[in-house]
Amino acid sequence: MHGGSLKIRLAAPAAEGRANSALLALLADAFGVPTHAVTLVRGATSRRKVVRVAAPKRTPDLVAGG
Repeated sequence: MHGGSLKIRLAAPAAEGRANSALLALLADAFGVPTHAVTLVRGATSRRKVVRVAAPKRTPDLVAGG
C-alpha cells in the first residue's frame, strides 16, 4: 500500500498496452477472477489507474516491500 493506493511494479513495457494487460492479468489472479472481470476504468495512458474488479472471489494479501 502507498497512501490510499496500491502500488504495483510491472516488468511489462508500456508500449501497445502490454503493461495494462499485465496489470489486469495480475489483479485477476490476485482476486481469483477471470481476466474479463477486471476492467480498466480510468488511466489507460497514465501511471495512476482506476480498476474495477467484478465479484472478487478473495482478497489478496498486501505485503509492503514484497
